[in-house]
Amino acid sequence: MLIKKIKNSIRIHIIEAKIPKARNIIARMRLTNRAPIIIANNCLGGFIYHWLKCQFLSPFINLRMTPDDFITAIEHFSEFMSQKLIEDTEMSKKYGYPVGRGYMNTYIHFSHYKSFQEANDKWEIRKQRMNNSMMLKNGTYDLNAAAFMLSSGQTVRKPAIT
Repeated sequence: MLIKKIKNSIRIHIIEAKIPKARNIIARMRLTNRAPIIIANNCLGGFIYHWLKCQFLSPFINLRMTPDDFITAIEHFSEFMSQKLIEDTEMSKKYGYPVGRGYMNTYIHFSHYKSFQEANDKWEIRKQRMNNSMMLKNGTYDLNAAAFMLSSGQTVRKPAIT
C-alpha cells in the first residue's frame, strides 16, 4: 500500500513537472474551497484564479501595490476596504495608467486598466463579492478566510481579530 502511494506521488510530480496544464488540473482536483479569496499585491492572484477556474472574489485583481502599502492595507483591512478609492491624477500621468489612493494614502496601481473609472468599477464589484463571501465578525472581516501573498513570497502577518 505504501509503495503504491509513493509510486502515485512520483507519477503526479512527473506529470506536474512536464505538463503545466496537468498541474492546473491536479491543483483544481485538490482544491477544497471552490470560492477562495486571494488577496495579493500583484497580478499573481488573478493568475491563480484563472488557473483554478474560479470567479474573481477579490478586488485585488489586475493591480499592483508596494509591499509597504500592501501591509498597511492588510493591517487596517476593515478601514481600507470601507474607504472609497480616489484617483491620483499626478501619479496616473507619471506612470501612464490609473493609480488610486486608499486608506492612509496607500497607492493601488491599476496597470491593466485604461481608465480609473473602469478600474474603480471593477474594484467595487469585486469588493461586494468579497463582502458577501467573507464572514464579518463585530464589523471586521474574518481574515482567516483569505490567502495573503506578497510578490517576494513573504507571508503577511494577519492582524488579530477581536
